[in-house]
Amino acid sequence: MHDRQDSRTGPDRQTGRMSRRQMLGTVAGTAMAWSLGRLAQAAPGDGPPARRGPNIVFILTDDLGYGDIGCYGAGDVHTPRIDRMAEEGLKLTSYYCGAPVCTPARAAFMTGCYAKRVGLPMVLYAHHDECLNPDEVTVAEICKARGYATAMAGKWHLGGMAPTRHGFDEWIGTTDARQDRTRLCTEASIDFIRRHKDQPFLLYLAHADPHTPVNAWPPFEGTSPRGTAYGDVISALDWSTGRILDTLAELGLDENTLVVFTSDNGPWLDKKEDGGSSGPLRGGKFNAFEGGHRVPCVIRWPGHIPPGTTSDGLACVMDMLPTFAGLCGGQVPTDRVIDGVDLGPMLTDPTTASPRESYVYYEGASEKSAARALRSGRWKLFAWPEAKNARPDWYPVALYDLQTDLGETTNVAGEHPEVAARLQTMLEAHWQSIADHS
Repeated sequence: MHDRQDSRTGPDRQTGRMSRRQMLGTVAGTAMAWSLGRLAQAAPGDGPPARRGPNIVFILTDDLGYGDIGCYGAGDVHTPRIDRMAEEGLKLTSYYCGAPVCTPARAAFMTGCYAKRVGLPMVLYAHHDECLNPDEVTVAEICKARGYATAMAGKWHLGGMAPTRHGFDEWIGTTDARQDRTRLCTEASIDFIRRHKDQPFLLYLAHADPHTPVNAWPPFEGTSPRGTAYGDVISALDWSTGRILDTLAELGLDENTLVVFTSDNGPWLDKKEDGGSSGPLRGGKFNAFEGGHRVPCVIRWPGHIPPGTTSDGLACVMDMLPTFAGLCGGQVPTDRVIDGVDLGPMLTDPTTASPRESYVYYEGASEKSAARALRSGRWKLFAWPEAKNARPDWYPVALYDLQTDLGETTNVAGEHPEVAARLQTMLEAHWQSIADHS
């Protein structure tokens, strides 16, 4: 097994090569930087010709909660296109974002690993030297190796080494919190789709909304039933999703394109009316309760995913890398631990059981971020890896039955000691795996 080294160590003194998590000093101070305009790094799709897999569009919103989309029960937002997308595809109700904050969740998507394993458990700011290690094999690199054109539009948030150094042919971003950033990234995404309609492509559209500061784009100001800028921004995201879907239909790409709509973590509840809703879930951004990790996820692929289906099967963002690899005929790395699993059979037949056995909940936004809880099936156990850091007033050591207690209100560990012991063993195995292979 090829282990990842510490992200702040220097080049390997024995071999002279960078360690797996080496973050280049030359990128210091640029962790939050974006650029506006197309940055061509390599010829699109320079991998070998292959059987054509589906095009893939992965739409990631920022801080969108489980209670912020109509098809997930929100009655005070306006999301007709996302709701129709669910009617035409699959809605996942037990989908998890990998981490309750931006950078770790995005690292989990790109690498198929828990962020702690790849050295990015913290939120990156301008003073950080860290970035996504170029030694990591990304979802973009896997698709690119199979002849896919690859592009990212929007918020990177994985350090100053640009997406074009991690398998993306193009990167289109914005430099500030301008009101029309959703429009800019949407138009750039549509332009990419049009230019690559005759070859397979991967598009990663990472919106910066509805993360605060919330700035509603003028055409949508005052249009949301929620009556706040936050709801107006969600309306713009719904418009953007509809524009992407309409473009695919116009170009005759509908039935050969898998589209995923989801969020990087739960809502920022401290921001009150500008922070969104977790719906029936407890907690939000930063913490290990369901509201911080469980987010909307709608997947559409006409002719392959049965319309109007809902699955409560366990799934998470790390699963996207092996799932996309399976769809495009790519190879998942075998020289390192990958935490994701291939959801392909579950997508095309939602009655198929999820291949994911468990999910681990991290909390926090710093290097001290730790795995606090684990879900297996209907059960979720909170436990503590460091006794000195235990805060039973915040996360009591507890077992919850998510099937009957979605709001995590009643500790049933005393009634099911054998379940608590089994999940404790699984969580301890995860802690050990991170210690051994990170």
